[in-house]
Amino acid sequence: MNIHDNSRVLLTRLEIHRQKKNIIVEDIRAKEYYEMSPASVDAIEAILAGKLLGEIEVELKRTYPDEEIDMKQFVADLIELDLVVEIDGHTIETAHIETESDRQQIMFFNKLGKLLFRTPFIFVYVAAFLYSMWILVTKPQYGPELHSMHMLDSMTLNVIIWAGTSLILLAFHEFSHFLAARAFHIPAKYDFGHRFYFLVLETQLTEIWKLEPRKRVIPYLAGMMNDSVMLALSMSLRIYYPEMNDIVYNVLELATFYLIVMLVFQTCIFMKTDLYYVVETLSGHLNLQERSKQWMLRLFKKDKEREPLFIKGFAVVYCAGIVLAIWFFIRVGYPQFLHFLDHAKDHLSYKINQFYFWDGLLFIFLNGIMLLFLFYSWYRSLVWYIRSRSDVQTD
Repeated sequence: MNIHDNSRVLLTRLEIHRQKKNIIVEDIRAKEYYEMSPASVDAIEAILAGKLLGEIEVELKRTYPDEEIDMKQFVADLIELDLVVEIDGHTIETAHIETESDRQQIMFFNKLGKLLFRTPFIFVYVAAFLYSMWILVTKPQYGPELHSMHMLDSMTLNVIIWAGTSLILLAFHEFSHFLAARAFHIPAKYDFGHRFYFLVLETQLTEIWKLEPRKRVIPYLAGMMNDSVMLALSMSLRIYYPEMNDIVYNVLELATFYLIVMLVFQTCIFMKTDLYYVVETLSGHLNLQERSKQWMLRLFKKDKEREPLFIKGFAVVYCAGIVLAIWFFIRVGYPQFLHFLDHAKDHLSYKINQFYFWDGLLFIFLNGIMLLFLFYSWYRSLVWYIRSRSDVQTD
């Protein structure tokens, strides 16, 4: 395709979101988002206005004299991003296929989300969090206990109870993100991933950039709000109904342990937890972690490109977090794993027709499945990284 100064370009449907420190260009059809410079956005707006490429280039060179402006190369870059539909009446083939929208408003979830996250009901979450902290301080015996993970003699049944309890609580956590997003008419989808060596379920809010920064905080914090309510309930039931069934009491004790671990985990912002996105949003520094990593890499290259102090400060937090994660793995995670593995191996020494043999075997099998999911998540991230680096080198 020949691109020249007299070419007119037709772009796909785009929406430009101007924010405090960034400009996001949204490909409405493909649901993709690109952070662009003011010059690039001005070029796109001029293209959308139907101006010739040569005319646009002259205007941009006048407006941005210190930047290198090449409209033909810019259009070629837009073609690579599948943002160009036609050039001089000639259709450009794109990788995206127009499909029926899957973003139909689900009225029930929208109304429920608005009730729970856009009304005075939101103060219930604050009260639940403060109440939970008060209970932990005044009645620490109802706080987390490590032995709650070992309520039965069977290792496999302990894993099943722990996994079942954690999955139910995690489902409520992620569903809260979904409802909060629906309250602001933002779609959400689920995926699994990892934070270092932790396997996680995550809610992807790819269109949340449409919201004003202050409105994004509620969808990000919705999971922690839910955890606070569930924590208050789990401790209250144990306090006011101490003579309940032993198994139910132990499950509630396990839920308390897991919910507190989840809340503490969210403070580890170096692992891109919910609070990380709150910090990123309120600071106005998009791609906070990535920019911090790039700044650290440039230190070794003696690159003098300046970054805000906030980016440098987060780089320190990120490095400290990595050290903490390594320490936790060496001192807690790995020894605990070996401890459980030794128990499982001891169980395998029983005869094949005895319960403990199958208990140990199932325990190893279930943990093996979890490790496979973690390895697959690592592999998927590695493939994405290699492809992104390849694209950069090609460009």
